[in-house]
Amino acid sequence: SGEINRPPRDFAKALLDHINQLKEDRIKEGANLLVNTARGLRYNCDTHRWEARFPPAHLILFEDLSRYRFFTDRTRAENSQLMRWAHRELTKITGQMAQLFGIGVMDTGAAFSSKYHGWSGAPGVRCATFPAEEVASGWFQRRWRAAKHDWQPVAGLPVPWDGGKRFHTLDAKGLLVTLDADHNAALSLARRFAMRNGEPIRLVCTGKDDCTFVPDSL
Repeated sequence: SGEINRPPRDFAKALLDHINQLKEDRIKEGANLLVNTARGLRYNCDTHRWEARFPPAHLILFEDLSRYRFFTDRTRAENSQLMRWAHRELTKITGQMAQLFGIGVMDTGAAFSSKYHGWSGAPGVRCATFPAEEVASGWFQRRWRAAKHDWQPVAGLPVPWDGGKRFHTLDAKGLLVTLDADHNAALSLARRFAMRNGEPIRLVCTGKDDCTFVPDSL
């Protein structure tokens, strides 16, 4: 007919309600997964049921996600608001569900949790391993030059990498210790909470003749 097909006046409200419902459903689904895991349950994909596998936990410990930043997609301000909302809602809903099973929910700071060994507290670095074709690729070389490393990576060997899957550090005897980076970060958070430590601090020391100053203790 050549006439403009205009949406109904309640179209925007219906779309907003639909988006809010999706967000609420996702929060509830995530909280349910966390609580079931804390109860020692594991989902069996064959039987489609939750089965008891481990002893239940006494506490669900969240890291503070409100200061996370994103470098892609939406603006930092919008991402920050969305992350704070998601963190508040996820913590609240998880606490309500966990209370039914006698499981506590607490929060602790996340700063530098992935840069220290969860058991000993020794500093370390997240690393990733890349095959030869990726090491020779343009995107890898551009990112490596941007990091301003003064050495060249070797294919098949771990290299320092933000978001790497493995955490590397040294033990008291100077031997290499490696473990899953996400698991190590969780251990660091638990250790920080159990020892009631405050926020970690960074000491910046300068000296002459390439001297390095290391404190005996804090």
